[in-house]
Amino acid sequence: MTNNSDGSEDIKNKPEWLTEELFREFLEEDFPNFQKISQFHIKPAVAAGENYMTVLLRVEISVEMSDGGKETVSYMVKIKPNVERLQLMIKEWQIFLKEHTTYTRYIPKFESYYSEVGRPLKMAPRILLPQRKHQITDDLLILEDLRLRGFKNFNRHTGLDMIHTKAVLRKLAQFHAASAHYALEEEEFPAMYDQCFTAKRDLFQDHRLRIGKIFRENLNLYGGVEHLEEKMRIFAETKSDPFQMKSERDPEEFNVLNHGDLWVNNIMFQYHDDGSLKETYFIDFQMGRYGPPAQDLIYFILSSTSIDIKLQYFDYFITYYHRKLIENLELLKYKGKLPKLKDLQMSLFKHDYWAYTTISTLMPIILCEARDDANVDNLLGESGDEFRRAMYRGPNFVKSMKVLLPWLDNRGAFDLINNNSNITMVQNSNGDLQHEEIQTNGNNNNQNNNNDDFADKPEWLTQELFRKFLEKDFPNFQKITKFNVKRAVAAGENFMTTLLRIHLEVEMTDASRKTISYMVKIKPNTQQLQNMIEEWQIFEKEQATYSKYIPKFEELYSQAGKDIQFAPKLLQLDNDEHNGHLLILEDLRLRQFKNATRQLGLDMEHTKAVLEKVAQFHAASARYVEVMEDYPAMYDQCLVADKDLFEEHRLNAGKLFRDNLHLYGDLEYLREKLKKCVETQSDPYQMKSERNPAELNVLNHGDLWVNNIMFQYNEDGSLKETYFIDFQLGRYGSPAQDLQYFLFSSTNIEIKLKHFDYFIAYYHEKLVESLKLLKFEGKIPSLRDIHTALYKHDYWAYTIATNLMPVILCESREDANIDNVIGGEEGNEFRQAMYTNKRLAESMKFLLPWMDNRGAFEV
Repeated sequence: MTNNSDGSEDIKNKPEWLTEELFREFLEEDFPNFQKISQFHIKPAVAAGENYMTVLLRVEISVEMSDGGKETVSYMVKIKPNVERLQLMIKEWQIFLKEHTTYTRYIPKFESYYSEVGRPLKMAPRILLPQRKHQITDDLLILEDLRLRGFKNFNRHTGLDMIHTKAVLRKLAQFHAASAHYALEEEEFPAMYDQCFTAKRDLFQDHRLRIGKIFRENLNLYGGVEHLEEKMRIFAETKSDPFQMKSERDPEEFNVLNHGDLWVNNIMFQYHDDGSLKETYFIDFQMGRYGPPAQDLIYFILSSTSIDIKLQYFDYFITYYHRKLIENLELLKYKGKLPKLKDLQMSLFKHDYWAYTTISTLMPIILCEARDDANVDNLLGESGDEFRRAMYRGPNFVKSMKVLLPWLDNRGAFDLINNNSNITMVQNSNGDLQHEEIQTNGNNNNQNNNNDDFADKPEWLTQELFRKFLEKDFPNFQKITKFNVKRAVAAGENFMTTLLRIHLEVEMTDASRKTISYMVKIKPNTQQLQNMIEEWQIFEKEQATYSKYIPKFEELYSQAGKDIQFAPKLLQLDNDEHNGHLLILEDLRLRQFKNATRQLGLDMEHTKAVLEKVAQFHAASARYVEVMEDYPAMYDQCLVADKDLFEEHRLNAGKLFRDNLHLYGDLEYLREKLKKCVETQSDPYQMKSERNPAELNVLNHGDLWVNNIMFQYNEDGSLKETYFIDFQLGRYGSPAQDLQYFLFSSTNIEIKLKHFDYFIAYYHEKLVESLKLLKFEGKIPSLRDIHTALYKHDYWAYTIATNLMPVILCESREDANIDNVIGGEEGNEFRQAMYTNKRLAESMKFLLPWMDNRGAFEV
């Protein structure tokens, strides 16, 4: 039932029992005035290379009627191949029994469910069951010939376009929903549906290893992915064959009857007279397997969609399937737990072992050019090396692998669970990455260039506070000749606290003079915010991070033979008088550190530098717990609070965001989702960390956005060093927090989503390197573990998009202050300007649909 052969010669070696008598009863049933068969021909139903597992025949019959009329009809017949080895496999795998059962028992039942709710539909061709006795000596399936109703296959080499892909996903969702309903309402599927190939022994091992070797031998053709050779070899040699792997039937997952072999040749389409798509049917149900729908989704989307849409719309396809799945489950009144979109996305990572099999075993067959020697002997036999090598070198396959291999690797699809082997990351060959000149804010760290003193400085903030630091740093220090206090940053660059730069001119005993500066962080003047800061323990937390944890993290690396600095030095006072409301730090400007321009976001070079440093920070924080102690309770929350002090602000900000949704593109469909998010979801800043022992837990920076990152450069302009500042929101938990916070908020829009998976893979590479260097004794997370954590903790996405990014992307304004961000009516104009900002609108056009397709706004 695939690409129709035009050959007119009858097939040789047809079974003796395959005669016209077998079809007489079907003709008598379909044609009441049937008289006799005038012609009977058996032909191959498909050309070489279109079908391998079984033999598919088309039986064409010319019939005469009692009234003198004539009809030509045809049927599809599936029988075993002549190859003895494959016959034995098919018998052990119960292929014919499974397909017969699916056609006769399950598909009619699934279709009846939809008829009962007033939505009749068909999923597959009709199976014809002989009722009379025939001398049939082997397995046989007789099916209607869909060609008679205008059904066709799509070109397997080009893959499906958007219209056909969505049609398949709609029908697949209907099939899956009905199967889940059946399992709950009727009975469990029998044991033969635990595997695609029902087998107790691995009959495909030699073949898998042989083609795996050929695949790896040709990696040089696929665009700079030779670094994957060892990883793919280990995967191929140690990972079980998913076709023979038993389904877990995990009750914690949503389970369905997977088609099991859902690729383009097993899908047929019917069209209206105007050429528009009318109907979609599935065929070849010989490999059905009960388990998570991730199997069918990975198999189908990777193998059978056009290369132009396969990855660009991957998350959208999963979202579309999920939407249709839920619609059909609700239509059928399914009584089980409805799966969330993020559950489905996480399941794709959990079961991504299907990806390697799909690209290494299935896609070479699908994308192979038509050849006369495309047969099962050359596919499986000892003498087929030339044919097999041609499959892996074909232009269509090479083109697909150039795109698919880096994408899958960045998702962790070739990692083995608990695989702690060395990792080598190489950037995607088509990533279009190059060094960019990033815009910075000069040498001023976003400073306010106003030379006037800071008028509202506390009375205790005098030059005497700094004398001991000067005496320590300069043995010949004599006196301070000038003392100025200025705002360190311009309006809109800092909100939570007041950041000052202390400028001192000092005279030495030898009459020489020096200019010195320090950074000082104090509470803001706003009483409301002062009360919040006190309750949130912001100064206590940042003091502890700078004075206790960062020095210890740096010491861990020093002991391992690596010099790493994370942050500026904290200058400690002799007494506790100012603890809880004052921090004095070195001024990194003196070492030529700069901020990047927050509105533009970071380029590739700077993004990777930040990810490497945050991976080192996270690794040290995880090792610290092993060698020292747990972090205190104040690190369970970014903002330590027993009551939600931000609720009113969040609700108001959420409404303002939705009021301007029309500016962000055609996103009206998200309005209700976003409303539910803000009204029902806890504030992640105040949410307590789970400290889940099954996950990697690290000390998150907690507020890792571009203004809290500073860069130092070599004389030639190349990036030299990266430091973090502002550790006031630190939280112990999954690294997913820092990763989402930083990548969503602070990377350039051109690379933010295009290279998201690569950034996660790069972070993971550096994390594993650092954990090993520090001799971390816990379980080292796999790349798929990190990806899964991003979905599990994606509640950060809404907050970043609706609260953080409007602040980051806002243009510089004199009225950009905390009062106008969270205050009353006097800040309405400023807040409106934040949410109508063109930069925010441009970011949201891409970011909101992307987040939604990952299930980030589900409640």
